Amino acid sequence: MHIIKIVYINAKEYDMIVGDDETVLEVKNRIYCSFGRELPVEKQQLEFNGLEMQDENTMQCYQIDNYDKILVREMYGISVFRPLNLSSGQSNERYGLIVHKDYTVGDLKLMLQRQFGFDITRIRLTLPNLLSNYLMDDVKIGDYDIFAGSTVITMQVRIEIDGVFSMEVEDNATVEDLKIQIRQTLGLRFPQLQLNGVILQSNSTLRSYQLPSHSHITVLDMYFITCMVAQTKIGITFHLPYTLFVHKGNTFGDLRLMLQTKHGIDMTNMRFELLDLPGYEPTDNCAIYYVGLDADTTLYVSEN
Repeated sequence: MHIIKIVYINAKEYDMIVGDDETVLEVKNRIYCSFGRELPVEKQQLEFNGLEMQDENTMQCYQIDNYDKILVREMYGISVFRPLNLSSGQSNERYGLIVHKDYTVGDLKLMLQRQFGFDITRIRLTLPNLLSNYLMDDVKIGDYDIFAGSTVITMQVRIEIDGVFSMEVEDNATVEDLKIQIRQTLGLRFPQLQLNGVILQSNSTLRSYQLPSHSHITVLDMYFITCMVAQTKIGITFHLPYTLFVHKGNTFGDLRLMLQTKHGIDMTNMRFELLDLPGYEPTDNCAIYYVGLDADTTLYVSEN
């Protein structure tokens, strides 16, 4: 166990005790529960020594020691506009980015290059109230007052990009409206939508996420599996069923966390067993699709 310093979004430092085997995601959940639930897990980014910490990694992966500092970033969405040739009948297009206030303008350009294929040597960024001046690459976007829902960046050159998949919806439609179209078009029973790693909530509107045209939305095909968890009482071992809602990219570590956080099961000394692969014990970073864990599959969880 280690006592670390959490540098929160208000710049204040708070002590927190963490274990070597705690994952970054578990620490994010504790931060959410400890500081007034004002910063949801999906909007947190944790950094240690300038490195973004990945949800699935443990504290031990980063060699966390006593009184080390972990910085909490608040992530939010902004839109980047590009003007097109109105004389040809084309209208402005928007591109969504998930950022924090300490990103620089140069960082935004790199994100546009990586996520949308922009040639960053040909673009310059400005703001609606600064149309005669371009933003400087080394200045933080927070210094330009670029925050969620308040400021839109305007791009001053025309870049042509074709999407790999497109579906037309109104921006006042809900996420559920989009899911219905996906079900009808792709035949998925339980689609889950993510934008830059953030799960889109069904009852929210696309407009509330500032969802621009040509945004890259990841569609996850969700399904149910049953975990038969062993419990021993007065010397008798029996199995109780617990249902998990998963997708094929989930790992056994994810399943372990779901059983612990959603069903209150202590998974410390528990292992997964596969009836089709007797004697095989999957590691936490093993994806469930690798062992053929499909919809309506039953998985056994036993005591070590």
